[in-house]
Amino acid sequence: AQPTAAPVYVSGAQPPLPLTTLKKNQTSPAVYWLQSKLKEEGYYTGTVPGTYLDGTVKAVKAFQKANSLSVTGTANVQTLEVLYADELSLLSPAPQ
Repeated sequence: AQPTAAPVYVSGAQPPLPLTTLKKNQTSPAVYWLQSKLKEEGYYTGTVPGTYLDGTVKAVKAFQKANSLSVTGTANVQTLEVLYADELSLLSPAPQ
């Protein structure tokens, strides 16, 4: 059996859409992106396995606190919108 290939994270690229709430013990490409982005921003220091464990909860809480969001440790859509604000702004059509 072939191992599943790791998702590809590209800094500055569009995150997996639609954005959905990510929680502890979840495993998905969206969690992999979350961890990669938090690591890039300096909030997450662990490995990036794509599974939402205690280190991810801690990093999400630190990000939420730094951005005046509800500090829950769960990456809800609002948290993800703030985290990916630069990438998501590229999706909006330019004002005429």
